[in-house]
Amino acid sequence: MTRGHLVFARGASRVTIHADPSLPGLYRAHFDGPLPDVQAQDGTVTIVYRHVAFFGWLYSWHDAVADIALNPSVPWDVDIRGGASKVTADLRGIRLRSFTMIGGASDVELLLSHPIGTVPIHVSGGVSNVAVHRPPGVAARVRVVGGFSRLTLDGRRPGGWGGGIELETPDYPGAIDRYDVGVEGGANRISVDVLPRDSSSVTG
Repeated sequence: MTRGHLVFARGASRVTIHADPSLPGLYRAHFDGPLPDVQAQDGTVTIVYRHVAFFGWLYSWHDAVADIALNPSVPWDVDIRGGASKVTADLRGIRLRSFTMIGGASDVELLLSHPIGTVPIHVSGGVSNVAVHRPPGVAARVRVVGGFSRLTLDGRRPGGWGGGIELETPDYPGAIDRYDVGVEGGANRISVDVLPRDSSSVTG
């Protein structure tokens, strides 16, 4: 297997994603509460919660909890389709190719490793309380379309809503390895900052 792809096809709520180098296989999943359908084929792990309509999964399955461990020996793409709520993805130790959330994101925290090339972090459908932490010395750009409130990049906080904004670190244009964070649909309380060098955990 040369790469992995984790897909939540109908939303994700109360999910923890992290690396586990001791895994003999591609992944390990543990669920409490309502069990989703899980399929793994050709490196793609697809998790589907059933009977989902609009944002009903946030309420009808409030007791569902998922813990997903990924094998860091291969690079990963992560896709959450249908909305993300209360998701913590500690991807330190994992080579991330991309991270996508479609359908909105609320209370999401990403802890990232050093990128290889330009790694896109894409959110569509609106953002509320999302934190992205990257390693020291890694360049980053944040682009928001659809208005913003309380947006920060390494402590820089522009004012106003407007129709959109783009912020980048001074080294972003010339960097080979970097993160490109794009948000469509507006953002409320999104931050992109640097992990402490000795951090073992971060709270957004």
